[in-house]
Amino acid sequence: MIKILLVDEEPEILSIAEIYLAKFGDYDIRTSTSAKEALKLLEEEEFDAIISDYEMPEMDGLEFLSAIRDRNSLIPFVLFSGKAREEIIIEAFRNGADGFVQKGQNPAANYAELSHQVRVSVSRRKAEIELRTKEYAIEHSINGVSIIEYETGKITYANESALRMLGYSRDDLSSMSIMNFLAGSDNKDLKKKILDTVAEKDYYIGRVRVKRKDGADMDLSVSVTTLPPDDLVKKKLVFVSFIDITDIIKSEEEFLEFILETSRRIKEPVSLVGQSLESLVNDIVSGTDPETMKLRLLVLIKNIRQIVCNVNELNKAVAGDDGKVSEDNLDFLFKI
Repeated sequence: MIKILLVDEEPEILSIAEIYLAKFGDYDIRTSTSAKEALKLLEEEEFDAIISDYEMPEMDGLEFLSAIRDRNSLIPFVLFSGKAREEIIIEAFRNGADGFVQKGQNPAANYAELSHQVRVSVSRRKAEIELRTKEYAIEHSINGVSIIEYETGKITYANESALRMLGYSRDDLSSMSIMNFLAGSDNKDLKKKILDTVAEKDYYIGRVRVKRKDGADMDLSVSVTTLPPDDLVKKKLVFVSFIDITDIIKSEEEFLEFILETSRRIKEPVSLVGQSLESLVNDIVSGTDPETMKLRLLVLIKNIRQIVCNVNELNKAVAGDDGKVSEDNLDFLFKI
């Protein structure tokens, strides 16, 4: 249902308009006999569209339209007037009107056209708002977002987060290709791998190392999908979304190094424990004196305590003070 604010100084015309419009659409109509009263209604309620007469006392239709646009309101506005002078129509559209219908001798035809213009204006405005919302969401996403030409690798768009992460301006990127960012000697193979995967599956998810403007390497987690050409965009494009995981990669490397070192520190005393047990068995069989066996037992106990200590350190590093393994550590442990 479309909610309409209908404004005309003549109550009879308002009543007729309500009757006819109800025949051509599902409308919720509020009426007002003056522009000033209508402005107050707009402060109190939300409407999908406004239909207004031109000739009204105190404030005419064009002044009413200007007052609405001065409030930064983009609500669809259709001027419905018996006055069809060219200068009025031009001024109406110049001030942001969405449509104009002249009152004539055929009310049915007039109101059918009025209903059509209202529906078209409301649909167009909803589409504009939806598009602006999507554009805002992409531009201000915390993820980096870029659009790239599939064939050339040329970067055609990058949002604020992408520019901030990579350290470039939009002017910098206008003449650059994705190959300018891929770091390492195998970047051509990586590009081929990504494009081959996209061609096969229509998407790619993985990790990529790129170069910032300052020369520093940055690790990214990327997702890549294709945007097929259409009537407006003739070229095949690639949509790329990414996040900076440089710190995560560094943490993973440090974590892996810690695990390897701790494993080594566990492996060595375990090996010594095995040797000590073997020696004790031999001592018992050969009847070695008790003092020597006592010393071997002390060494064995020391190595066992070291194992326990190292295992506790590893557990604390992996699970933390609360004894629960974090999702990041769990994911990493499953990977290795």
